[in-house]
Amino acid sequence: MHNQKGFDSSDGQPGSALPSQTGSGSQTGPASPVQSPAKMSVAWLAAEGLVERIICSLEPLAVGLIDEFVNLTILCPAGASVQGIPSPPAEVIVHDRIGWLGMRTSPAEELAGQLVDKGIRIIHALDSRCAALACRLAELAGVPFLVSADSPHDAAAIKSLPAAPAAVLAASEPVRQAVAAQHVLPAEAIRLVRPGLHQVRHATCFDNPFCRTSVLAGGDLGDLRSFQALLQAFDELRQKSFDCMFFIMGRGRCESRLRKMAVDIGLNEDVSFIEDRPLWELPTVIRACDIYVSPGSIRRVDVWSLVAMSCGVPVVAVGGRAGDHLIDCQTATLVRPYNAPNLAAAVQALLDDKALARAQAERALDYLRQNHSAAGMVAQVAEIYRQTVESAKSPAASLAGS
Repeated sequence: MHNQKGFDSSDGQPGSALPSQTGSGSQTGPASPVQSPAKMSVAWLAAEGLVERIICSLEPLAVGLIDEFVNLTILCPAGASVQGIPSPPAEVIVHDRIGWLGMRTSPAEELAGQLVDKGIRIIHALDSRCAALACRLAELAGVPFLVSADSPHDAAAIKSLPAAPAAVLAASEPVRQAVAAQHVLPAEAIRLVRPGLHQVRHATCFDNPFCRTSVLAGGDLGDLRSFQALLQAFDELRQKSFDCMFFIMGRGRCESRLRKMAVDIGLNEDVSFIEDRPLWELPTVIRACDIYVSPGSIRRVDVWSLVAMSCGVPVVAVGGRAGDHLIDCQTATLVRPYNAPNLAAAVQALLDDKALARAQAERALDYLRQNHSAAGMVAQVAEIYRQTVESAKSPAASLAGS
């Protein structure tokens, strides 16, 4: 696997020009001081494993919001990883796991009291798993709450909440439509906020003629059928004498069975299982490959394929996803699930025509710049926070003064 170019922190967009210098005669007086907006305090609720799963988009959001004068406090259960979040300046509060009984007794009240003391104005559940806790804490603290959703299945969880959130931040159009179909919130309260990532400027695949081609597949190794089809596809490509290195990255309960299958079909010399790596290292790993394969049917927006696209690497993926960034023949090559010949043919097409692969990667980068920029995501979320605070009727917390 070979090294590639780094990320462009400006989302691949050219920087704005500096204002031109003018002659002294054009200056009418000292510039008026620009008043900074008042800071706003927001609490994020993160379920176990969430920060690690979406850190590639969460980290630029946290950094950008801090630049937007948002004070962040992140609440997560004991044992959860928050590596990658800029702390400080963001503050992390680790709390004991609060079950359904705990949510009605002192632990939730104590946590809500901490939020009141910190002047929290909004509670934002980063996914539906902590939406019920966000709802309870918001009731106790007397502040509005928001819920982020990255799966159509989140719609049912949001509908079952005791109170409706002030807004839902849907990570894709299919997710937004699924939440809207529940008729829990008015349409204007269901906001489309796609994950934002920094992107490289240009495609990075096949840029080193002195290195062997590498194909990386990633996902949940508990999805046995999908990764069995992947190994069969890799075997078909090996039998066609493609000079490739194949890598599989992920974790899951079927990993040992997949490793055994690789040995049984004679792929042990051609396929390497990458040891479990922290997901915030995902861009570094993907930038070193030429093709990224997402073989499984993923119920949530597939952040891994988004990261691959942002790295300038062409993507082969199973269609029918929760996300809307995988567009066949435009941003990705889509294949049928559990279909090894179809998967092998899609990868072979990119191996045979490197210009085609690079063109696909370039189109994906163009799409991300328009729809998944980190700066755009930050601006949207900051504006939603401001609108939520302005429209809240009772910003004073019920526990205030206690």
